[in-house]
Amino acid sequence: MSHTTNQSRIRLFLVTTSFVSACFLTDVYAGDNPIDGKETLSSYSRVTHVRMPKHKRAIATTIPQTVHEAPSPVFKRIALKASELRTYLNERVIGQEEAMASFAAFIHMHFTSIALNKWIEENPVEAAASGMVACQKSNMLMIGQTGCGKSECLKQARHYLKAQGFDITIVDASASSLTRTGYVGLSVSDLLAEALRLNNYDVYKTENSTVIFADEIDKIAASTSERLDGGRDITGAAVQNEFLKPLQEDTIQLRIEIIPGKKETFHICTKNILFVGAGAFKKLHVSPDNRITDAALSEFGFSDEFVGRFQNRVLFKKLAQSDYLRVLQSNFSVIKEKQGLLKNGYGIDLTFSYPALTKIAEGAFMRPTGVRALTSIVEELVLPYIKNAERYEGREVQVRESDVVAIIPHTPQEKMAVWDGKTVDSREPEMSLELRNTLYS
Repeated sequence: MSHTTNQSRIRLFLVTTSFVSACFLTDVYAGDNPIDGKETLSSYSRVTHVRMPKHKRAIATTIPQTVHEAPSPVFKRIALKASELRTYLNERVIGQEEAMASFAAFIHMHFTSIALNKWIEENPVEAAASGMVACQKSNMLMIGQTGCGKSECLKQARHYLKAQGFDITIVDASASSLTRTGYVGLSVSDLLAEALRLNNYDVYKTENSTVIFADEIDKIAASTSERLDGGRDITGAAVQNEFLKPLQEDTIQLRIEIIPGKKETFHICTKNILFVGAGAFKKLHVSPDNRITDAALSEFGFSDEFVGRFQNRVLFKKLAQSDYLRVLQSNFSVIKEKQGLLKNGYGIDLTFSYPALTKIAEGAFMRPTGVRALTSIVEELVLPYIKNAERYEGREVQVRESDVVAIIPHTPQEKMAVWDGKTVDSREPEMSLELRNTLYS
């Protein structure tokens, strides 16, 4: 009897000890002091599953779990902002504010269209549900006199886009040098081959980051005789026809000799390749509201099919003499460039007086080469200091109005005053033969 009682007492003691231990362990795992600093639902459930009674074990293991579904893909706008590109261009292409606004908008639209089309291609279900439609590319015509900033705006846009992560490749060619395939000279296919070469024969990069700039595109307008008799030459209407397929959206097959004696075949889709044509288009009719109509371009000598593939037109205005002065005074002018060159390369501090700047602008405005004439004049003014760099090193020198007049006199009286009794070379092609003979006599 006594032995049985002792066994009962021992059994009761063991049960009590187990219960207290279970409570202690539960408090440790479920309390405010998580193990290893992690208070998780899985650790709590693990302990209670072992220690809890069966009827409570079921409750602990049926706690609802949160299920995270992958969010539907959403098209993200490109980082490029048209307004910032416009501001950047206006600081560097002076006097063409309206043209830069249009140009920046068209460039932004082009790269937005590429990004949108790529997203639609990768997410067709979501695109269809949202009613999104792929965009067709819009090529661009830039129309304006020589030296008004057409080439410069594209060059500066490339610098800005590259800084923003858009590594574009520009193929720069003169359309006047293009001929029909099979004749001596460059063909339109050669422009695509050059784009491929510049992109290290990367087809994807060529298709999505290339801009083909065809300057002097007005030179491939069909001649009057072509339009009248329906004939085709090798540089006019025929080249326009060669442009039609790549201007649209087509796949062009190219056979290129990368290794001497061995040609490789490439297929280039032109869907995302932007074509920019530029030219002076002299005698082109411009509407009163400064628009270039399809009818005016057709009358100028372009086929309707060719005109229809250049949907965007940017009209550059004729710069005034005051615009030339603004160009000289800008922070990105040729003068700033030459001042930095002489200061850092030769130790010469160069300045220009305001009357000298005015005279340079006046002289450049009279020349037929546009703002490029500013560079020619400034180069000529700076050259003597470079020729005699040792003499001027460590000195401050200033270009004065008389220095400018000495190289670009504007009137016969100024010419005679500067060159009287001197041996001179004519520096002005517009000078009349009579005046030339007078100066040399």
